[in-house]
Amino acid sequence: VCPGVPIENFDYQSACRQAAYDLGAWAHAYLANKFGPNVLLETFYPNLDKLGWKDTFSLAYGMSSEQFYQEFDEFLDWPLEDQLAILPASLQATNPDSQTANSNANPTAIPTLKSIGGAAKERLISIGYNVPRTGTVTEVNQEYVGGVNLDPGYKERFLEIQNSLNSVLGGYPNYVYLVFDPTGTKEDAKPLFDRLEEIQYKPGVLWSIEELNKYLSCLSGSDPGGRRTSTTNPYSICLESLKKIYAYSREPGPPTAKNYAQLAIHYAHEYFHHYQKVHALDRGLDLQEDRDNPETTVQAPRWWIEGAAVTFSNAWYQSNWESLSFLKGQVVMHYGSEFNLANANNGDLATANRYKEIKQMVRGELPEDKMRGGLCSSDWSMSVDEENAIQPSGCDASLMAVAYMAHLTSWKTVWIDIIQDYYDLGFWGSFEKHIGMTNQEFYDAYNKLLRSGDIDDDPPEGWTFPEGPISAYADFWQIVPESD
Repeated sequence: VCPGVPIENFDYQSACRQAAYDLGAWAHAYLANKFGPNVLLETFYPNLDKLGWKDTFSLAYGMSSEQFYQEFDEFLDWPLEDQLAILPASLQATNPDSQTANSNANPTAIPTLKSIGGAAKERLISIGYNVPRTGTVTEVNQEYVGGVNLDPGYKERFLEIQNSLNSVLGGYPNYVYLVFDPTGTKEDAKPLFDRLEEIQYKPGVLWSIEELNKYLSCLSGSDPGGRRTSTTNPYSICLESLKKIYAYSREPGPPTAKNYAQLAIHYAHEYFHHYQKVHALDRGLDLQEDRDNPETTVQAPRWWIEGAAVTFSNAWYQSNWESLSFLKGQVVMHYGSEFNLANANNGDLATANRYKEIKQMVRGELPEDKMRGGLCSSDWSMSVDEENAIQPSGCDASLMAVAYMAHLTSWKTVWIDIIQDYYDLGFWGSFEKHIGMTNQEFYDAYNKLLRSGDIDDDPPEGWTFPEGPISAYADFWQIVPESD
């Protein structure tokens, strides 16, 4: 329709006005896929009257309308499969075979959309997105981006921690850690502004210290190449301020070695989420990747996503903290007593003490002064409600279910085997393969365990971490990445 006429020349008086409806819909689909479906309503329309069309477009989408027209012209030359891949799965239409059988079928019907795999998967595999690498942080395509006024020690600690994590989990690319001083100037934070614009995190945002504080997130992401397309290039983004580092300080004064130990565990937790994400490839890890069509994602439940990250980060720390130079020989006083750095943690789901506390909590027998990880009560039970990443109950007992998985099988199953198979089988298909239960069978058995026996019973075998390095019981380098 209207060959040779650029879309920017379409108007209501031109002969191409009908084509504007079709191409306009595709233009919106292209922008929504690249920048998110909420930009139109949350950024574009609220500013339209004040700024006018062109300036509002630049604000919302981080590019001029002229740049967009050029990109969109290139998109129109893409293979049909790649064009269809940007659409949400809910726009699946009639099977093209049925159109062949019926010559009166609507000639504009869209063929059935293949929502995962294809060009997007091929692209991710071609860049080694899900393949662990050896090398320095830079060599494995990971980044530290810090404000220019930060003490160099923050970068040094991050790189040492990340190199240790890479040696255990493997170095996966496109992981970006950004940190800034909230009391600094725009000039101090300029490296962050530049990198965030380059990787198109929150397109349309005019970056400032205020905006950095507004969009703090770990872990978030962006895809400047276009999600689920042949040019996809997803990044995992951890954007934090020094307040996060200082948040681990419970006493007046600057952070101590104890605070840096907890920060290391935090870094391990978030990098484990990146590891979970890369093995989901173009499917995405959970329903937040595609809320309209969650079945196209791996559909990993919230209790496993977080529970696996909490347990891995503590297991990594227990077997590696003594190798971190900034912790060696450190004596830390905590509330007047010497603190053993070996005991640092950010959540102890796989310990005997926590097992006993949770059992008392769900039975309504834990004294109020010992309550932590709240929202666990005597009427709580593990159910499908805990699978929802948007509205979980908040009861730590749900996250502790990963330790029950380890008891039934192994920590290797929790952290590696499930992940290795969930692109092809989905999380629950992989779960049934390796655990041998459906989700409801697992929930019923877990609920029974928490409410049976004596509250002082030790956890069953395999619940806690084995002694020694993680590689002795869960070798992450043995994972077999999904391939073509």
